[in-house]
Amino acid sequence: LRYKKKNKLKLDNRINLKYIGFLKSGLYFRYIYIKLVFWLIIFGISKKYKYIICYNHKAMLPVYLSSKIFGHKWIYHNHDISISPNKLGFNYFLKWFEKWSAPRAAVISFPQEDRAIYFKKLANLKTMPIIIFNSPRLNWLNINKIHVDLEKYPNHKIILYQGDLNWNRGLDKVISSMKYWEKNWILCLVGNTDLAPGFKKEANDLAKSMNSNCNLLIFDPLSYYTLPSITQYCHIGLAVMLGERDNENINIKYLGGASNKIAEYMASGLPIIAPFSNSYSKIFSEYDCGIMLKEIDGISIARAIESLLANKEHYIHKSNESYRGFKNKYNYDKQFNILMDKFDKN
Repeated sequence: LRYKKKNKLKLDNRINLKYIGFLKSGLYFRYIYIKLVFWLIIFGISKKYKYIICYNHKAMLPVYLSSKIFGHKWIYHNHDISISPNKLGFNYFLKWFEKWSAPRAAVISFPQEDRAIYFKKLANLKTMPIIIFNSPRLNWLNINKIHVDLEKYPNHKIILYQGDLNWNRGLDKVISSMKYWEKNWILCLVGNTDLAPGFKKEANDLAKSMNSNCNLLIFDPLSYYTLPSITQYCHIGLAVMLGERDNENINIKYLGGASNKIAEYMASGLPIIAPFSNSYSKIFSEYDCGIMLKEIDGISIARAIESLLANKEHYIHKSNESYRGFKNKYNYDKQFNILMDKFDKN
């Protein structure tokens, strides 16, 4: 809903923002979906587009129809791979339409390679989608004020996870690892709990059951511009802690590889702890920015944290490599050029 409140986004005065609604579920979803189709047709008639961008499979049908009717090219950028539902229904149809229409897009992009490989096979694409890392801009850290709730812990080491907060992110393993932590370590979770409304209470209860002396801080999501007030004052960043042997539909390949948090950690110079995956291994081999784990459990997570914090020189090296990766490659300014180069070739 932050997009509805324009004061949360620093919009260029050349940008016109039309907020249609939030795609929930059931009848409300269908109502908003009809509005989406209607407005795309209206915009198609009244505007001369060069490109239209579709962010996920739910919008592909109206975007495809609009591009066919009005002649603009369309770009498909898929941030999330969602597994096709087993039962027939509207979402099943949309997932089928995604596979059918994707080969007709002018450009297809994904935020990481594992998902791109999976989708190329799923949709029978002739060419590999381009990889565009979801990254903040180079000037993202132009905020120097620490979040008021972190000021209370000047001598603690803060371990950060930011992103959606639910039990499909391996956070049970992270919290379970707290019983092995040092007393001055703090686990900081930042994100929304829309998919798990009871997450905060359940997470605190789990932490207490570990008989841990560590603190657990849980923050509601912050805007893009204020998130650095937490991120840049933490010490280690955690990826989604799911291995490839976890749930085959929800694992590091299709969910955990989301690049947003990784790039935000790198922008803040945080060493990163992540499960092993093809996407992560390429980043970590290019920039020695953290530790990848093949076994994801409480002890392994705790040992990885300890190995980073125990040696100051080792920690500084990982931190510098993390920021170097962001500055040299994994920032929005560099990544957006990949998309622009693709347009130029077309």
